[in-house]
Amino acid sequence: MPAFITTGTWRQYVNETQSVVAFPVTVRRAPTLISWSTATADDLRIANGYFLGPAAPGNSAASLGPQTRPTVAMINSILTTRRVPRFTSAQREAVVDDLAYWHAAVVVVAPGSHVGLFKAAATELFGPGRFVQGVWIWDVRRLAGTHGSL
Repeated sequence: MPAFITTGTWRQYVNETQSVVAFPVTVRRAPTLISWSTATADDLRIANGYFLGPAAPGNSAASLGPQTRPTVAMINSILTTRRVPRFTSAQREAVVDDLAYWHAAVVVVAPGSHVGLFKAAATELFGPGRFVQGVWIWDVRRLAGTHGSL
């Protein structure tokens, strides 16, 4: 588990109303993210996290996660294509919309399979990241409109 999580450094970036967006963007594709939340006594909110409930309003079929947002599909496609998508302006706008929807503070790419591809995608979308205690981070509070005081 990255020191960024275990030492509480994440709290310097994320307040009680904000979330972390991890690439890949789902705990089903990166189940270790559940342990991040557990290590923080569930204080850390992870966008598109684990959820067990109805698949959609009015649909009683079970789902292990929330409804898929555009960013989830775009970023998680890297796992199957093994390449960084060429993001259109409409896709970039959808990413910003999703960051706002999730109340995102930071995007995080942790060590793991395809870290180089996820880092390249985040850099393409948000500019240069910073390596902080074992993870790459991008501060997206201004993009997400969540730049409240910490």
